[in-house]
Amino acid sequence: MRSEIDEVRLSDLSDLARMFEQFAVAKDSKAVPDVEMWVADTIRMIDSGRYLGLGVRKAGKLVAFVDGMTTYDTGYSRTVWVARHSYVPEEMRGDGVGELLYTEVRDRLRVQGCHWIKTTLDHPRAQHLVEKLGNSVTPQTWYDVEF
Repeated sequence: MRSEIDEVRLSDLSDLARMFEQFAVAKDSKAVPDVEMWVADTIRMIDSGRYLGLGVRKAGKLVAFVDGMTTYDTGYSRTVWVARHSYVPEEMRGDGVGELLYTEVRDRLRVQGCHWIKTTLDHPRAQHLVEKLGNSVTPQTWYDVEF
C-alpha cells in the first residue's frame, strides 16, 4: 500500500472528528468524547500558525493522522512539538503507518529548527513506536524525543 501523506486542513475536520470518536472509544469504552470541543480546539490550533497535523489519505479521505503544535518549553529553553493525538485504524496497524507519520513530522520540524517532540505514552503501541524511532522508554509521564 502506498500511503499519501498530506497536511491536515480545516476541510478535514469531519474526517478528524470521526477518527477522534473511534480513538476515544477504543482508549476507554466508558468515555464519551466531546467531539465539538475537540474540533474547536483543533480550529484554534490551526489558526495559531503553530499547528502541524499530518494524515494518510485513501481515496481523498483522511484515514490516519497525527497532530500537535509547537511551543516554547521555558524549562529547557527550547522549542518543542507537543504531540496531541495520533490515530491509525485497526486494519492499518502493523503496516508502519505510525512510523511513517512521525518520521514525516520529525523531518518537517527539523526544517523549522525544532528538534524535540514531547508526548505522553499512555498506550503500549505509542511506547512501541517511540522505541522503534530509536528512543528508550522510561517510566515518566512525558517523554522528550530528541532527533
